[in-house]
Amino acid sequence: MSELELEQQAWSDLLSGNIRQAAGDFLKILRENINATDSAGGYTACLVFAGAKDEAESFLKHRREIGDVGLVAWRVVSVATRYSVHGYIDKLYDFLDQQSILSGPIAYAKGHLLLSEKQVAASLPFFSEAREFFTPYAEDFTKRGDTEVSSIYGGLRNFRDREFVDAAFARSRQPESGFAPVNWVHQAEACSRPVLFVAADANYVRTFFPKFAASLEKTGGTAGAGRPLLHLHLGDGDADDVDFARSVAQTNGLNLGLTTFQTNCHVSVQPATYASARFFAVLDLLKFYKRPILTLDIDLALRQPVDRLFEAASDKDFACYIRPDQGPHGYCYAAATYISPNEEAKSGADTFMRFVRSYIDMRLAEKREAFWFVDQVALFQAFAWLPILTDVPISIGDLSEAGEFASYFDHGKSRQNKRR
Repeated sequence: MSELELEQQAWSDLLSGNIRQAAGDFLKILRENINATDSAGGYTACLVFAGAKDEAESFLKHRREIGDVGLVAWRVVSVATRYSVHGYIDKLYDFLDQQSILSGPIAYAKGHLLLSEKQVAASLPFFSEAREFFTPYAEDFTKRGDTEVSSIYGGLRNFRDREFVDAAFARSRQPESGFAPVNWVHQAEACSRPVLFVAADANYVRTFFPKFAASLEKTGGTAGAGRPLLHLHLGDGDADDVDFARSVAQTNGLNLGLTTFQTNCHVSVQPATYASARFFAVLDLLKFYKRPILTLDIDLALRQPVDRLFEAASDKDFACYIRPDQGPHGYCYAAATYISPNEEAKSGADTFMRFVRSYIDMRLAEKREAFWFVDQVALFQAFAWLPILTDVPISIGDLSEAGEFASYFDHGKSRQNKRR
């Protein structure tokens, strides 16, 4: 059995309550690979859950000497928080609260639990505390190949305090806030269908647009007369890329609207800029189409028509898949979002989306090292703060009421490999 297989078995044993077996397997891995941080976290949890607090404390002192105690604690807390392993979470808190160096993981865990109970406002101070604690660990976290840990940390790096939120909100209220209008290349034919909207750079368009378009043609996308209505917002492309997109749309019988944008930003910021481009453009598209828009990741493939998603959100300003167990970087899932038509300058949708794009733009302007999930963090901050910052009523819906995400979409690319 490989180290990875043994580790997976050990976590399975731990989560099923077989602590003795799990502890033996984690320890076996550590004897062969002292730097196996995941196994160190699992072994720590086993010791705490078994009541061996002195041994657990001694083990963490050892990990402090190795230099990865923060990462070990993060793994313990993230797993125990997510699965609430057999009621042992209180034991874990009692133990870790005594370890001052672990205040960051504990703060994150407490915020995570509050968020999982949908106590959004109460969770915010704990996420702020966790972010401040882990900032010095930036290099360690970004070097690790652990997707879950790096995703959580990346999300926290984009989580900003009240001062930043206030500044983003103030900017979003300015009539001219510095966002250039979209560049129209081709307008879709007039029709009554709701709008499906994807945005991506030229490379992603060439890689994923054919499969997306084929799935839209196969499922029909939405009900109604005429061809499925799709809008593509193409980034950093040339005339050949535009022709390619048009050809794909024509091959699959799509009614295509096409706009383009140029990023003109440092290469380190480009992936997050491409991922967020939909939220920079959507207000202009709402004004043009005057109908609901469902934004989608371009690396999706539709399994079935998405009419029920539009129906579930029909009385909302904004809707997405709400995931209370995912922390601030994943609470609002950006892969599929609904925005209602922008009929008024100060409507709920207008207020929500103006804040989101201002938050993202201000964050990207900082040119820091971790921009993963900046769009989802911005959606979460809007969800959390706008009820406090504005009197404009904003209705937010949960698309999961219409069915699970996986019942509507396949991902064309592994989530572990997305460049977000």
